[in-house]
Amino acid sequence: MTGRREGCSLTRYVGLFLPCRITVVEQGGKVSMMAANPKRLSRLFNNSELNRMCDEMTRMYRTIMDDATL
Repeated sequence: MTGRREGCSLTRYVGLFLPCRITVVEQGGKVSMMAANPKRLSRLFNNSELNRMCDEMTRMYRTIMDDATL
């Protein structure tokens, strides 16, 4: 699992992705979850190591949200 220290050693911009934030919203009787997509944001910094780390973070976000909706 990717840690904050490892990410911060790649670039100071990793702080933009931390902490993992998932927002839960109820509207019109329906509940939705949303989170920033680290993979999309990491493209801004042109850093292949950061991209790989953000791929893992994106998988973790999806896992958390999938587990929460079982």
